[in-house]
Amino acid sequence: MGMDVIGMNPTAAEGEYFRRNIWSWHTLAAFCCYVAPEETEPCTLWNTNDGDGLNAVQSVKLAERLERALTEGAVDNCLEEVRSHRDYDDICRALKPERIAEFIEFLRKCGGFRIW
Repeated sequence: MGMDVIGMNPTAAEGEYFRRNIWSWHTLAAFCCYVAPEETEPCTLWNTNDGDGLNAVQSVKLAERLERALTEGAVDNCLEEVRSHRDYDDICRALKPERIAEFIEFLRKCGGFRIW
């Protein structure tokens, strides 16, 4: 089972579709909300497949914030906070910088998205 994130008005193939298994998606969504609370606030149902999402402008703003978070070391900070969590290894895999970069690229090219 996974979460399908569909671009609403993609400008490139990378913005058409983004998918993660359910556990990786929940971790990625939690990280986004952790580092970008203002940018993620318009989407209230990150962990459901009810069609919530962000518009094109909001998606680009989230991409910009996530990019800054990567360069500022937010992944390491987040992992330090959850070091004792029983699913630490899975969290580490979900938050690999290259996986977050894939989502950033999707956000920049999706024209807004819905989570299904």
